[in-house]
Parts: sequence; C-alpha cells; structure tokens
Amino acid sequence: MISALPADQQMLRKFMPSWLPYMYGLAVISGALGCIGLILRKKWAVTVLLVGFVAVLIHMGYTMLFTQAVDVYGPGSVMMSIMVIFMAGFLYFYSKNAAQQGWLA
Repeated sequence: MISALPADQQMLRKFMPSWLPYMYGLAVISGALGCIGLILRKKWAVTVLLVGFVAVLIHMGYTMLFTQAVDVYGPGSVMMSIMVIFMAGFLYFYSKNAAQQGWLA
C-alpha cells in the first residue's frame, strides 16, 4: 500500500522514527479507554485520558515540528492536528473537572 502513495509521502513515512507509530497507538487506545471510563463514571479515566493527551502532544508535536508533514500534506494537516490536540485536551480537562465535582467514582 505504501508503494501506491506519492513519492513525497513515501519519503516522509520512510524517515519517521520507529517509536512514532507506538505513540499514535498509545494515544488512540488510551483515548478510547478513557472515554469508556467516562461513560462508566470511573475515576481512573482521568489518568488514562492524561496519558492519551500527552501521547497526542508528543505525536502531533513531533510530526508538525520535526518533519516535513506540513509541506507534504498541506496546511490542512496543521488544522487537523490542532483539532486533535484540542479534543484530547478537552477530554482530559473535562474528566478532571468531573472527578472534582464528584461525578466519577
């Protein structure tokens, strides 16, 4: 599938560090588990969503600041990254507030 990508996208993927996909996976899994924790009204959701937020910051920060992703994918990639960071932050701070309000057990 990678060979079907344009040459600039193939080069971008080729030079990504090996830990970056793991950071992406950590962000996705912890975000999903944290949201399940919120639905179940569990206090551990705060910690899990904090892990997800930090993973999103590391992944998106590295991708936007230390690679040519903006040049390859265009300015829309910056807006998408900002939206993902905002949503992860919102979920963490919402869960933190919910715990302080006593909504989570």
